[in-house]
Amino acid sequence: SDADADAFLQTFYSKHSGAFWSEAYANEVYENLPNNEARQIVVWNPGCGKGYETYSISILCVHADADGKSTDNVIIHKFAPLFKELETRNPQTYCKNIVPVIPITMMESWMLADKNLFKETIDANDFDNKTLGIEKFPESYSDPKAIIEKAIRIANAEKTKRKRKSMGISELYNYLGKNISLEALRKLP
Repeated sequence: SDADADAFLQTFYSKHSGAFWSEAYANEVYENLPNNEARQIVVWNPGCGKGYETYSISILCVHADADGKSTDNVIIHKFAPLFKELETRNPQTYCKNIVPVIPITMMESWMLADKNLFKETIDANDFDNKTLGIEKFPESYSDPKAIIEKAIRIANAEKTKRKRKSMGISELYNYLGKNISLEALRKLP
């Protein structure tokens, strides 16, 4: 029965089951975490009672590209309206602790971390890196998105219409994200 299940699960609940962690409890948990240079922690959640812990969000990181040298525009036009709207929302239902993540430079350089995979994906194995404009270290490009789009155009220019892949940068995210090796990504800063 539900009552039996609740009685059994009662012993597994944390002292903050059904509520957000207090700052004191969060600090207590943090102090007990192992020293981890990778800054990643794998958490196994064997069960969560009524599900509050699994579906609670205490901090929400929201990504929005600056598309320029300044973050002012994205703060004014994207985050300010978000914060204003959240003021009207119930804190028990909506996470109000928003962390804006606004990269100033383009993030697509990771797509060039494995140049052979990139060339294979855009069907450009017959081209050398210099011809495609991808000979430099990925993080050295100030606008890697433009470099990637140019490489796709160069690769397609040599092909007949029938053999061209109708591919833009948006089609690369999923495939490259699933297939790029962690070893290649570790070489990036």
